[in-house]
Amino acid sequence: MKLLAVLFATTQAVAAPVPKQMAKAFGDFGKGVDTRGVTCDMTKSGELRVGMSKESTSKSNTHSVARPLVTRTVEGDFELTVRVTHAPPKADDLVAIGRGDPIASAGIAFFSPDDPKASLVLLHRHFRESNAWESTFSLFSRYGNKGSDSSRVSEKLLEQPIYLRLTRRGDEFTSSQSFDGEKWSSIFGASHEMPGLGSVSIGPVAVHNTNGRYDVTFDVYDLKPLKKGEKK
Repeated sequence: MKLLAVLFATTQAVAAPVPKQMAKAFGDFGKGVDTRGVTCDMTKSGELRVGMSKESTSKSNTHSVARPLVTRTVEGDFELTVRVTHAPPKADDLVAIGRGDPIASAGIAFFSPDDPKASLVLLHRHFRESNAWESTFSLFSRYGNKGSDSSRVSEKLLEQPIYLRLTRRGDEFTSSQSFDGEKWSSIFGASHEMPGLGSVSIGPVAVHNTNGRYDVTFDVYDLKPLKKGEKK
């Protein structure tokens, strides 16, 4: 009887459901999202390093529906500044999976927890045409059944860090970029309006559509709430 009791107890222990793993925290960046083919690691110096294999490939040519890899929820007006270092995948036989040319993008994204259709993606993108890489800035916003996108060619292919900043003031979102973190310039000029949004889940984003490995480092991440009426 004692042996049967031990066997029964052991069977019950094995059959017990395995608890879901808690989302991994990444310092000020927030909590990570479990995404196939993507690894996120923090260095001792506070950098967030993202590695993306071909298993994480997006078949979208625009990456307009990308979601943040690590998120924090923020209410009200804010200013988010990140510094990104990313180079295009370097495989000799690099090809795009799906339609279009190879693209590798990194930046900032947010979505509304209350409305999955409401999102905004700000990217610095590397794209390859005729075996040569070029760079652009792109912004995609979606709200309800409406959507808009903007793009601007970058001054040069950037393999050194670039700063991106997204600012929210009420219903208006503006974006800017900098090479040194001190002198800033608007990327697209006019602001993008997304009326009626509440809190948003925001964070760093990286996405590609290639068969190669893509690595991105975010080594600055400054999310600052803005008081109502605070000057730019």
